[in-house]
Amino acid sequence: MKLYIFNEFSGSGSEKENTDALILRAVQTYLKQGGGDPSTVPTILRTAEGKPYFEDLPIHFSISHTGTLWLCIMGNSPVGIDIQRIKPLGMDRVAKRFFTPEEQDYISQTGEAGFFSVWCRKEAYTKYFGSTLATEISKVNMVSEGQLLTEINGIYLTDCPITEDTHCTVAKGTKEEIWINILD
Repeated sequence: MKLYIFNEFSGSGSEKENTDALILRAVQTYLKQGGGDPSTVPTILRTAEGKPYFEDLPIHFSISHTGTLWLCIMGNSPVGIDIQRIKPLGMDRVAKRFFTPEEQDYISQTGEAGFFSVWCRKEAYTKYFGSTLATEISKVNMVSEGQLLTEINGIYLTDCPITEDTHCTVAKGTKEEIWINILD
């Protein structure tokens, strides 16, 4: 499983066009690294919920961005990823709306770092299934007995340190290692 990082993302202009161009760069690098044909230009489609996928390649991927950081995780099985810049926000208000009571207890003990750990897990988990965040985020509990879960229903949740001021989680169906790559 490969994680591609681009550190100069700009949401200006058409964000979809910028994202699609980066997805194509990432898949061409992925194919080159795996012995495939890097000249392949797959068609990117989107589900009704907005999750991008390749029409003509059996490669699964998920994307996320925060600030100028853009990430894409690719592999042979479904994946989901989320990255969030750690910054002050009304976490109690958000937690009351989207977190289970057990998760709310967890963040009351762990503060901002705990909040972003739970949030990224929830978002990566819902992206794994291609679901919309609003319909799924409140339904799954990421904490048990005061500890963050690393596996839920056969989905593994792995934290990936990217920068000191971000939190990133990958949801994947295997225990496969994640290899980090920088896109120029």
